[in-house]
Amino acid sequence: MKCTYHPHKDAVTKCSQCQKPLCDECVASRNDKEVVCSRCAILVAAQDASLGVDLRVEEREDKRQARETKGKRKSSALLLVVIAFAAVVLIANLYFYLKSPDIPDSKQFDPFEDLEFTAALINDAVIDYANDHEGKFPDKLDDIPGKYMPSEKITSSVLEKFSYTRSSPRSYELRVKDSEGGTDSELVFTEED
Repeated sequence: MKCTYHPHKDAVTKCSQCQKPLCDECVASRNDKEVVCSRCAILVAAQDASLGVDLRVEEREDKRQARETKGKRKSSALLLVVIAFAAVVLIANLYFYLKSPDIPDSKQFDPFEDLEFTAALINDAVIDYANDHEGKFPDKLDDIPGKYMPSEKITSSVLEKFSYTRSSPRSYELRVKDSEGGTDSELVFTEED
């Protein structure tokens, strides 16, 4: 980029007022903070003279304080929003915790009595197994090791209460059998669940 006033020289910076590229010769500083070209330095000096330097300094200070106050208000508002959001999340979690159905205690859990909860545990085990085996579901429920479900509670006799069909390596259907040995059509788990 070349200097606006000396096209044969490379620019080293830009004027903070007019944004024109400037070379070393054209750079004039103002208040040791702003870099301005000689044209803008003259204009600023004329403005300072007409308004009075003290008034300009006062104006700048007022603007700076207004920006700081606005920034503090934004920070305070953001903090209040974050606190309100955290309170809503906490209250919602507390509500759902208190309103959630009773989950059986692991010591009292009887897989034969709570087949829906047992089915959910088995379904989670099938999905966890698939996640560890490149998305492939087990051939049968007995193939799922104790790593994925509590084997001391969910035994082979419990698994006989369920119908598990693997349609393909990446799809399955898990159903609860009814009392006659058929399947309960209301409680079905598939690979989409």
